Amino acid sequence: MQVKAIYEDGVLNFPEPLRFKHRKFEVLVSIPEDELDTAGGELMGSITTEVKSVDTYVPIGERLDGILGSYRGKLGNVTPQTVKEIWHGHLQEKHRDNK
Repeated sequence: MQVKAIYEDGVLNFPEPLRFKHRKFEVLVSIPEDELDTAGGELMGSITTEVKSVDTYVPIGERLDGILGSYRGKLGNVTPQTVKEIWHGHLQEKHRDNK
């Protein structure tokens, strides 16, 4: 099976969710030659990169923290559910004007 993915800073991102039967298996990756930087004299073939699927589970608190960024600290010590409710309220206000 061939699947397209985007390589960005050491991570392969799959645009479609994939469910794998095993946690570890061998894959063949095709890299366009014009994307290899051979000027430095050493290729990156020995570096292990992290592979993330869109289907990778990330706890809701971590996802919300990633969305909120620096605003997370301004909210103080609140639960992920409270942050989620604040975020939903923000989205409703934002999109109410676009209707």
